[in-house]
Amino acid sequence: MRVAVFAFILALHSFCARAQTWEHNGSVMSIADGSSRVFTYVKPRDGLAVYPGTVLFFGKRTGNTYQGTAHVFSPRCGATAYAVSGPVSQDQRSVSMYGRRPKLDPSCRIVAYADDNLVFNFIEPNVATETHDPDASTLICLRPVFMEEMKPNVVCRSD
Repeated sequence: MRVAVFAFILALHSFCARAQTWEHNGSVMSIADGSSRVFTYVKPRDGLAVYPGTVLFFGKRTGNTYQGTAHVFSPRCGATAYAVSGPVSQDQRSVSMYGRRPKLDPSCRIVAYADDNLVFNFIEPNVATETHDPDASTLICLRPVFMEEMKPNVVCRSD
């Protein structure tokens, strides 16, 4: 079931929206505005077993709460999905989601769970521009490539 559930939902339609830039654990992330919320890696931190365009979170925002599916990644096992939810800060510049992250054995079987806290902090557009971030002012169009994988399809400059 892992990633297939959210990939199936996205396989029903592609979308294109203005991206916002966020920071998560030293990685630069993007999230597209719209009814669905999808955090994808733009610049993964060093040593992380993901590539740009990898989906970390897929879900929805209801009021001031995000709810959906996050993924833990390993070079051997790939992505393993787990449920998360949590609030948006009052100033709308931070999202904190909580869940029980699966721990995998060498055969990629879930052997335990650990509490997990995913924190995303909004990066101001002028800060991204000052650091010469080429993704600070882009439109990102995502479409499923395979049932268990999301990659950026088109990146269109909006300047």
